[in-house]
Amino acid sequence: MIKSKSGSRLRYLLLILIALLIVSHDSTAANSEYVYELPAIYSEVTSARAMGMGGAYQAISNDGGALRHNPAGLAKVKRIEFAGSMISFKRTADVTSQGIKYRNTTDRSRLSALSFVYPFPTFQGSMVVAAGYAVPWMEDRINRRRIEIFSPAEAWDQETYEDGRVGEWSGAFAIDVAPQISVGLRTSIISGNYYTDRRLVQPGNPGPRLINDFEISGFTGAMGVLAKYNKIRFGATIELPRWIKWKSQQSDGSGFETSIPSQKIDIPFSFTTGIASTWSSWLLTADLRFTDWTQIEYGNPPRPIRFSNEDTGTDFAYRQTLDLHLGFEYLLDRYVGTGLRLRGGFAYEPVPYDILLHTYDPYSSDDDLWQTADYTTEKTTWSLGLGLLIQSSMTIDLAYATSSYTREIAVLSEDHSENKLLVSMAFRAE
Repeated sequence: MIKSKSGSRLRYLLLILIALLIVSHDSTAANSEYVYELPAIYSEVTSARAMGMGGAYQAISNDGGALRHNPAGLAKVKRIEFAGSMISFKRTADVTSQGIKYRNTTDRSRLSALSFVYPFPTFQGSMVVAAGYAVPWMEDRINRRRIEIFSPAEAWDQETYEDGRVGEWSGAFAIDVAPQISVGLRTSIISGNYYTDRRLVQPGNPGPRLINDFEISGFTGAMGVLAKYNKIRFGATIELPRWIKWKSQQSDGSGFETSIPSQKIDIPFSFTTGIASTWSSWLLTADLRFTDWTQIEYGNPPRPIRFSNEDTGTDFAYRQTLDLHLGFEYLLDRYVGTGLRLRGGFAYEPVPYDILLHTYDPYSSDDDLWQTADYTTEKTTWSLGLGLLIQSSMTIDLAYATSSYTREIAVLSEDHSENKLLVSMAFRAE
């Protein structure tokens, strides 16, 4: 009897150890593959006009949305502007794990952005300052899937609940350096919180639980340029690395609690270029964004897994990505006289994280914890939008976007989709 109890305790301790390993990895979505990289991968578009055009806003950016896209575009704002946005989203992950299908759905509504833009009176050219708060990283998800612990005959469900927001407090400055050329600079303070609750369960047998409460801080910035030639506009932005630090409190839900030392991570810079052209009542725009995710740098240990095999350094977990964004806007004003605009867009954003957590046996040293995932479809987004100008001083913009991607390994497949509705309002002083 004593031997049986000891074996049971040993097994329970092993389960806790496994949960500790699992907690650092989230297989629910590409933008939080590893909790260290929480505010790293995909960022939400916080302007409804930009979202409606597939995020292709680099060469336009003539409103508060320039804070997130191209700070040089702020130089084109001619009146004092107050703006805000709200987002509502639904995330669904259809997971097939160990032959069992799970549907995980999360619905949330959040504040997306607030901004203030002030153009100084000038004799010629433009000089503009702006400040704002945006929440480009929203980490709300629910996930359930099957994992093997000791053998295929002993499998558990892994349940994960996530809640959190990581935002940027930004200030920006833009000027015209030539009649058709503007430059801008943005600096941002990153701050936010992230909560995870993970547990292993079997029917009638709750297993170990691990809770993490993260506090995230950091800073970043961006430099941009905007140029115009006849009816064509060009834009380019270098987004500086995100220097991020986080600390957390960890508990098991039963009173045990411990503090995790502060960790650091540097997210690599991105370079975005865009072009826009007007023709009659049409505005056409396109962006390309390059990010070398292999340049992620970690600070003090423990360090996240960057390879599927740390001993040999093979199968690097990250890759370079080139995102494509396309969009259009059509002005209906000549027909209805209210400044009504119709928008549409498309975005192709390859998933930068190439490694997926695989089921494993803790007694076997030969079984890999990680495998390279096969992305049968990369992340694609289709969007529609609508804009309305009211008495030349107020704009209301709505955008709807739907995105999806699919990935799989031998015994695990994931179909991810997300539907978003973003509403923006702006007021401009006369």
